[in-house]
Amino acid sequence: MDKKVVFIMGPGHCGSTLLDLLLGSHSQSFSLGELHRIGGLVAGPSEGYRKICGVCVGECELWNKRVPLSFLRMYFARENKLQAGLSKVSQYIYNPYKLIARWSGKSILIDSSKGSAWIERRLHPSYTWHGIKPYLIYMCRDGRAVVNSYYRKYPEQGIANVIQKWKQQTDTMNAFFVKFPHEKLKVQYEELATRPERVVRALCGFLNIEYEEAMLRYWTHEHHHLMGNGGTRSLIFKYREKLGINEEALRNRREEAKQFYDASYYDEMELGIHLDERWRVELSREHCECFDMLAGDTNKSLDYGRDEPQHHE
Repeated sequence: MDKKVVFIMGPGHCGSTLLDLLLGSHSQSFSLGELHRIGGLVAGPSEGYRKICGVCVGECELWNKRVPLSFLRMYFARENKLQAGLSKVSQYIYNPYKLIARWSGKSILIDSSKGSAWIERRLHPSYTWHGIKPYLIYMCRDGRAVVNSYYRKYPEQGIANVIQKWKQQTDTMNAFFVKFPHEKLKVQYEELATRPERVVRALCGFLNIEYEEAMLRYWTHEHHHLMGNGGTRSLIFKYREKLGINEEALRNRREEAKQFYDASYYDEMELGIHLDERWRVELSREHCECFDMLAGDTNKSLDYGRDEPQHHE
């Protein structure tokens, strides 16, 4: 049976980590997370322990024990021109997804690296994809929500600059989606968050696998996820704490991760899938008008209209 690699494309803060973990909770699937960031995780001296997995506390059964560090450095390290060159040559000899599938014991790999440039590079050369079927899921989210998340984190960049970056990135991904030559599908974050069973069932049909109800409780599954949204992954830590599994270590891990996401929002969240539409109350009227002027047409291309947020006066 052919292996499958599912690429999730979208801007940051689009809900890709949620989708990745949901699909990775299928019995045939493995959630890679943001594989494009692994080069930074394996950089430095070639000996010694590396914190690679974003979920495990301590050494990871997969990334530290089954996957050789030499393999990760050979295929993904980018510390200098020599390593970058060797990595490119390695990819032309053997597809790394084949080896990761073998080590994970799963036939479907979910890669939520998101960037279209990363996906395009992974697909070449085509002859190394013999026996592997690539899929593309374009994770869409209202651009105002994405812009709000970025602006909340990086206000020093200015709202207009954040909007322009989102527009440019989205226009590039729209063009890439059109020309992608394999199986592809668009998913809206808002529908996934409000109708998760319906969307996940449809995605299972798209991937030609049986729907499994337990997929919707992604936090109950074993994951070895690389990077991604810390808030979404925090529900895994919260669930394991409730089970009494390494409570202190997990609590410390969750506290350390809070520097990367809005901890207060996720600390109050119950286990489950929740729609995040904070942009409706956080974006000012002026910011929304700026968005409509600079990127309204691009947002409409994703089937998002001009529904009014709840501005603070």
